[in-house]
Amino acid sequence: NQRQRKLLQRLSSKEMRKKLKDYMKNIQRKHALRLSNKDGSSHLYSSPLDTVSMSQPIADTLPAVSIMFADMVNFTAWSSEQPPIRVFELLERIFCAFDEIALTMGVFKVSTVGDCYIAATGIPEYQEDHATLLALFAEKCRRKMNKIIQSSINEMGKSLNTVSMRFGIHSGPITAGVLRGLKSRFELFGDTINTASRMESTGIPDKIQISEKTASLIRVENGNQMSLVSREDAVHVKGKGVMRTYFLTVTNTSGPVKEGEQYQSNELGSTPVMVI
Repeated sequence: NQRQRKLLQRLSSKEMRKKLKDYMKNIQRKHALRLSNKDGSSHLYSSPLDTVSMSQPIADTLPAVSIMFADMVNFTAWSSEQPPIRVFELLERIFCAFDEIALTMGVFKVSTVGDCYIAATGIPEYQEDHATLLALFAEKCRRKMNKIIQSSINEMGKSLNTVSMRFGIHSGPITAGVLRGLKSRFELFGDTINTASRMESTGIPDKIQISEKTASLIRVENGNQMSLVSREDAVHVKGKGVMRTYFLTVTNTSGPVKEGEQYQSNELGSTPVMVI
């Protein structure tokens, strides 16, 4: 009713952010249940249309987030020669494995688009080590991807050996919210998303390419040995021009850290959000 609408419209930014966090936590909870549901019958996003007119949108600006795009290389060529069931078997093996790693590490799965897996840290709640956490997540996913490919070759054929994955990470502010309608979806918008996608698309198979912004935020902690190698060739990014990027290597996930491996950089200014 009209009274309810007026009350909802008075939500403060703080209350709106809490509402957004609650919605995202609910997504994670439902996704965890979905992983344990053998028949996979539950649907993650469902919302009646009349809720759109009942309240204002759930949205907020999150200032410190890291975004990862992980896209499969040569998958389209391989899948065109495979039966549909085999294609989905491989996708489920890889993406469900990524899901389990995400749940273990506290990484937020944004979505999958075709053969691309998108994840983020710094949402729904602020994480001081968001860049470091997502870098470690990407490395664990990279290793898991390679392991699954190698273990599936005997079953799916030697041509599977041509399939690999590129990883790209960028950090910065984003606009996040729930896009409501027949099938409500949690969406992320902004220049940070676009740049993270470019980090993946301009990358190299089986490598984790990160932007200079993300590199400046990564720090070695929890006994992880990490190194960043500056990419020698110029990376031309659409809408950005030439960008300095780095390839990430994690040599150990539990051993002591060599102080010299830590990246040192002047802090860069945040990229303003550009809603697209």
